[in-house]
Amino acid sequence: MDMLATSTDLHILRGELDLKNNKIKQLESMIMKLKDENKQLKEKIDDQMKFGIESILDKEQKIKGLFKYYTGITHERFKSLFNFLLPDNYILQYEKGRNDIKILTQEDCLFSVLIRLRHNFGLKDIAIRFGLTVQSAGIVFNTWIAHMHLKFGQLSIWPHRNIIIENMPKDFKADFPNTLVIIDGTEFKTQTPSALGLQSQMYSDYKSNTTLKGLIGCDPSESVIFISELFTGSISDKCITEQSGFYEQLDKLKQQGYIAEGDSVMADKGIYNRKRIKNIRAQIEHSSIFI
Repeated sequence: MDMLATSTDLHILRGELDLKNNKIKQLESMIMKLKDENKQLKEKIDDQMKFGIESILDKEQKIKGLFKYYTGITHERFKSLFNFLLPDNYILQYEKGRNDIKILTQEDCLFSVLIRLRHNFGLKDIAIRFGLTVQSAGIVFNTWIAHMHLKFGQLSIWPHRNIIIENMPKDFKADFPNTLVIIDGTEFKTQTPSALGLQSQMYSDYKSNTTLKGLIGCDPSESVIFISELFTGSISDKCITEQSGFYEQLDKLKQQGYIAEGDSVMADKGIYNRKRIKNIRAQIEHSSIFI
């Protein structure tokens, strides 16, 4: 009887053990399932927290115009800009060894540059948003700015004289019917360089600060049609005009028929060089330079 009872108890215990084992397997299966769900949710949250073109476009379903808010242009124009800057799948090269940059698409790299230009975000901010080191964020920005300067610098932004005259304000046209461009110097304050020699070169008496100066030209409708390189703040406006390529630009435009004899450039007296104007067969009268 005792052996029979023991055998029965053993059978019951084995049955309970099987039930427990099955329960453990069910729990393990449930744990694996929950882990998978947790992983998927984490990936979803990570995707939502990622800052880039795709995440911004997704959020535009709730917040209209978000892409334009960050960049200043629509996504369609962004694509056109990107294709202009990097045609035919051209790959922009960065400093070697920057593996974090390789993770970003070229589009997101340009996006990071545009939002910094638009909102003046610091490099630390950009680095956090795009998962970069601060140094890599700076490399992306500087590389794209140099490339954009190269590409945009090849474009002619000076319209034909007929277009300028056609869009000229009536009051301006009544007094200056043949004035195609107004030029003037402009300067921007900078941080003070540590090198004393460079401090001296960049110091502007007019601004009482270290600056960078350039020449800018606008048509009568206020559209910018000429921009020079930047020069150190101690240089005179006359020297900037001479070294900016402005006179060469006038000569080239005249040869191409974009400007004609009798057209004029408006400028302050202290900004142009009489000899250079004569070299392109121009005449000077008061505040306007007649070509």
